[in-house]
Order: sequence, then structure tokens, then C-alpha cells
Amino acid sequence: MSNKLRVAMIGAGNHSTSVHYPSLHRLDDVELCAVSELSEERMSKVRDQYRIPKGYTDYVQMIEKEAPDAVYLVMPPQALFPHALKCLELGANLFVEKPPGLNVEQARHLARKAEARNSITMCGFQRRYAPLVAPALEEARRRGGVDMIVSSFYKFYDDPSGYFGGEVDILTSDCIHAVDLLRYAGGEIQSMASDVRERHKPYPNFFTSLIRFKTGATGILQGNWQAGMRVFSCEVHARGMTDYINVEVESRRYTDGNPEARITTATEAAGSEAIFMRGGFFAQNKLFMDSIRAKRQPPNNLTDAVQTMELVERIYRESL
Repeated sequence: MSNKLRVAMIGAGNHSTSVHYPSLHRLDDVELCAVSELSEERMSKVRDQYRIPKGYTDYVQMIEKEAPDAVYLVMPPQALFPHALKCLELGANLFVEKPPGLNVEQARHLARKAEARNSITMCGFQRRYAPLVAPALEEARRRGGVDMIVSSFYKFYDDPSGYFGGEVDILTSDCIHAVDLLRYAGGEIQSMASDVRERHKPYPNFFTSLIRFKTGATGILQGNWQAGMRVFSCEVHARGMTDYINVEVESRRYTDGNPEARITTATEAAGSEAIFMRGGFFAQNKLFMDSIRAKRQPPNNLTDAVQTMELVERIYRESL
């Protein structure tokens, strides 16, 4: 009898097929047992590529018939909540992409349902586990803890109506990655100030926050959706250590006054040029599978994700 974890996928769009399918397929102890997808073309393509035995157009039927060890629900945030809730009601261990709902209340409701059903859950905040970020945070902890974390996310986004026609705001749906990395590295918040502005477009697209954490660390958020190009970067500062990290490209680490940086590329750290390896998706998905085997919650479970959503809400509420 196989001891592989059986994973069922809901959706076969660009994001899931770029990072989640290849990540899970790479794990020897995981079997992609079924996929639910409304597009016959996408379903056929992904079943052929990953040799997935079962295909469904009704995900409820898929979960009930296949009884998978885990379900991946990957879809735009404005469509997520009712389907995530249904998966949890069916008792599934559930992975969802960020954000876990359109607002804090949706996220809280999902977290409460997961706790009531004893479901193991994960929300997709993979930057925590990126091959250049995780070692930097570990080294900072080894040196006594993070003193300062700067988390920056820049994009050029020119749609006049906003994300998904204005259905979803930028900070909640996308820049939340930078917010989550700050909170993950810094811990519990003591005090903060923020500045949210509209620049060149009629919706919030500039985000700056200064946060003091109870650990003594300082966090700085920088988000700009009218920038020159897409860059996700962070700085990790600890005693005798500074690491400048372009998360999917390279890090430059300086230690103990040495002016020469130790340069590590994301490809070297990940052992692969594939974005699902460089970006932290593989490490995150492996952690979710390991957590299911161990019957424990991973750090970025739905209950934890609520705290990141609460911080997003607070950045808006306390803006200058």
C-alpha cells in the first residue's frame, strides 16, 4: 500500500500550474490524485502533464469521492470565500492562496471553521520560505534576533480601475506579501504609524509603515504600484549582520564590519532556476505536506493569516 499523501487540486489556472502543480509533483511522497476544473482544455492539459488519474467539474463531488489528504484551492480572492468554506465544511485539510478572503471577517470565519473541523490549513505566504530569506532570518536569530526588517514590494500597475476592476484593493490582495513578511520576522506589534496614498491613479497604491515590535525590532513597509518594474526585496539587519535581498534574484550579506559582501544568487540557494523553487513555493508546499503528516499546523495557517489581515486593516485605519 502506498504511503503517499493524496492531494486534490481545485483549479488549473496560470498561477497554480506555474508553482503549485510542479512543486507537489516534485515531492516523492505526494500523489496528485484528482483535479477539479471547469475548462476541459485546462483540465486535459494538466492531467496529461502530471498524470492525474481523475478529473471533475464539481469539486464537492471530487472531495467526497476521493477523500484526499489535502485540497489546494487556488482562485482569485473575490471568489475564494464560499468555496474555501465549503471545503472546510467537508473536513478537508486546505491550502488557499493569499489573501484568505476579501476582508478580516471572511478570514476570521474561515479560521474559526478550520479550528472547529480540526483542519490543517495553510495560506500562501511563501516569501517567508524563499531560499534567500529563510537563511537570513535564521542567521539574524542566531545573532540575537532581528533588529530591523525592511520589506518592499514594487510594481508598475497602470489599470485605471484597480485590481479586478476595483473589486480587490492592492494592499490586501498583493502587497500583503510584504506586510506578512514584516509581521513574521518582527513578531507582535507594539506601535505603528502608516501613510497610504493615491498616486497617479484614483485608488490607494502607495503604502508606507513604520512599526515597532515588542521584540525590540523595527519594521519598515514600502509598497509602490507606480514603480518602474516588479521587485520584491527585503533587508534583514541584526547584530553584526546586514543582508540586502532581492528575493528572486540574489542576496548581498555583510557581516562584522567586513566591506566585502557574500553574494548568493537565488538559483544557487534553491538549486534550480525554476521560479517555484527560487520564490519559496516548493519549500512552502513541502512544509504543508510535512505538517499534514505530523498532524500539526504550519506557521502560516489560517488563524495566523488572520493576524496579517488585521495588520493590513490597521495600516489603512491608522494612516496619516
